[in-house]
Amino acid sequence: MRSILWKKLRIVWSATLISLLMCLIFDFIGGTFLGAYFHKMMTGYPLILIILPGLMGLRGNIFGAMASRFTTALYMGEMEPKLTDENVLRGIVLSVLLSITPIFILWVIGMLRLGDVYSAVVILIIVISSTIFVSLLLGFSTAIVTIEPFKRDIDPDMVAAPLITSMADLLTIPMLIAFVILYEVNSLTFYTFFGVLTVTVLILFVHTKFRARDWKIFFEILGVLAMLAVVQSITGNILEVYSDAIYASVLFSVAYPAVLDTLGNYGAIIAAKTSTNLHLGTIEKFLDKETISDIFSLFTTSFVVSLLINVIGIAVTMAIIKRKTSLILPFLILFPVVSVFVMLLAYVFAILFHRFNVDPDNVTVPTITTLADLIGTVFVVLIARLI
Repeated sequence: MRSILWKKLRIVWSATLISLLMCLIFDFIGGTFLGAYFHKMMTGYPLILIILPGLMGLRGNIFGAMASRFTTALYMGEMEPKLTDENVLRGIVLSVLLSITPIFILWVIGMLRLGDVYSAVVILIIVISSTIFVSLLLGFSTAIVTIEPFKRDIDPDMVAAPLITSMADLLTIPMLIAFVILYEVNSLTFYTFFGVLTVTVLILFVHTKFRARDWKIFFEILGVLAMLAVVQSITGNILEVYSDAIYASVLFSVAYPAVLDTLGNYGAIIAAKTSTNLHLGTIEKFLDKETISDIFSLFTTSFVVSLLINVIGIAVTMAIIKRKTSLILPFLILFPVVSVFVMLLAYVFAILFHRFNVDPDNVTVPTITTLADLIGTVFVVLIARLI
């Protein structure tokens, strides 16, 4: 047990922590945009705040699941470590389609709550446009961050899911705001761009050769995403209802994406690792030694990560948003505890899905990152109201 633990600690502190720190940089780039435009979204586009957690979470979920499938396929010899492998294009097109579908559920729930139909239609087009654009970028990025580590004998399960979910956050918020600004500045260019993106997806769909297995994966994930979209709508409503408290806390209006994404990353790592081990048949009993060492070694990094979220958040807030803030002690103490809870949930869900004959590669990452978004949002609101 001790030798396994030391091995895991070396891997986590030398590789996984680096990917988590890169993720923080990505998250705070997105968080800077969110903080700068938070008041604009809160007052002028409240529907976007309701949809936003779903956009960040479900998009990261879809491509995190794609990375998990690629990793398993690589280890089982079903996919060559090349970007030209036919599995790459199929995975990208399916993931783009999966990214678009849940938007309608989130949009309908938000529209029914707010009731402004005309603005809701415009926002739907804005969200779909940004989703297609970002999904195409994320699709190729997912293939790269999965294949390249594998070629270098680095376990993709330990780095791919965190990187791709953070890249989803990095791209989601700035691109969403960019499309909002494009619509406000030149609506004709905006609608033209929307048309070009839609035609691009249709062309890719027509030229992709899908197998029966691909459609099985699509509908399996889609069913889960439909249910998760409802959960994300709850998260979005919490964000919109308590947006004043988050905005008043200063730090969390910038650090919100980092908190949610980091918790999701911890869960996604355990989810992807457990899914691969289940396929390889190496898990013989509930909470085996390897799983315990994985969770514990990741837990040791959470103290560093929580401190960095605070410190970077303070630096960004004071330098760019021009508002004063300070270290939040309750956050520093409780974040590691919440991260362990999320990792344990990820492991349990992977085991349960496998036992019910549902491929954990397809649904565990989406499930745990969605729940991490809800848990993280509630956590942020509670801390914001305490300080």
